[in-house]
Amino acid sequence: MIPYALGQDVVFEKDKGPQLSLFDLKKFLSINENFIRTLTPVYKAINTTRERLHPNKSLISFIGAPWTLIVYMFGLKNSEDQINLIKLKDHESEINIVLEKIIKYSCDHIINQFKAGADVVQIFDSWAGLIPETKLSSYCYEPNEEIVNFCKKNNIPVICFPKGLKNNYINFAKTVNPDCLSLDYTIDPLWAKSNLKQFCLQGGMNPRILFKKETEIFKEVDKYLNIFKDHPYIFNLGHGLLPETNPDVLQKVVERVNSFK
Repeated sequence: MIPYALGQDVVFEKDKGPQLSLFDLKKFLSINENFIRTLTPVYKAINTTRERLHPNKSLISFIGAPWTLIVYMFGLKNSEDQINLIKLKDHESEINIVLEKIIKYSCDHIINQFKAGADVVQIFDSWAGLIPETKLSSYCYEPNEEIVNFCKKNNIPVICFPKGLKNNYINFAKTVNPDCLSLDYTIDPLWAKSNLKQFCLQGGMNPRILFKKETEIFKEVDKYLNIFKDHPYIFNLGHGLLPETNPDVLQKVVERVNSFK
């Protein structure tokens, strides 16, 4: 939504996800007051959802982290597990300019979602695991830290999802210090509980588990619930739902979680 509000065309292609038009720095730098106006339907949707939601239920809003937005804006991905390092280097000076602006616009988007009725914001750094090790601080830790500090200053609870960082979850947690860390499905929950003990944790279960037999699904659900039964934890998956997921299965998982003692 943020690149769209900053002037890039966005289309969703089957099996490819969001595809953005060619990035134009001049156009990007010319956007100002139109940013919030373009995103007004998002805030209206949040407000409507908040009105219809039970007062005891929390409403989580979200943004894409600056690096993950950069990946889409500059078309940096070669595949699901690789970025174009040559393109990254060629656009480095442009990317540094854009990063600063993206952080500011992300904070604007968060505060407007919060005013519309959101209780929590989650920052999705879906492609954090593709960042070269030498760039982790400048492309991942520092931008997320700046946004998290903004959230804390404004009393907005914040969850971070730095997908694919593996053991670097520890460095991310120490630097960024969010209220909660969302785990991707490659993270061993026992490792997370031991190494991220001072944080509320969320998620972790592989979405593909939902394609298995009911007994196997419940076994995996129970594993996460039991591991974190004495730790602040929000049950969730370790990535987004796959399109083929049966909604009836999800209903049973929700019931299983709600009945856990």
